[in-house]
Amino acid sequence: MERVIVRMDNGDVLEFTGTLVARSSREVARDGRRSTVFEYRLYRAQEGGFVLALDSFEKIRARSFYLRFNSRDDARDYVAGDNDGAALARELFGPGEGGEGGGRS
Repeated sequence: MERVIVRMDNGDVLEFTGTLVARSSREVARDGRRSTVFEYRLYRAQEGGFVLALDSFEKIRARSFYLRFNSRDDARDYVAGDNDGAALARELFGPGEGGEGGGRS
């Protein structure tokens, strides 16, 4: 069981104790750059019954691009040179110089 807090847009707050039963999300495209994401969470409430919590937010794609590099090291050096890039480079390429690892599929 977990304590769940749902904050409504009007300032109201719903608090209850329950167990997460299921989670799902849907993304609805509005145009080529915008979409609305709906996240659903279904809880079995401790006091009985079920609570469906819904969150939604707008997602805007500002821009997309890609860069080609001749080597993995060149790509790592490019990422590491950006603001706060060292942490991102470790996440993408792993720790240390030239080492494999890191990244997410």
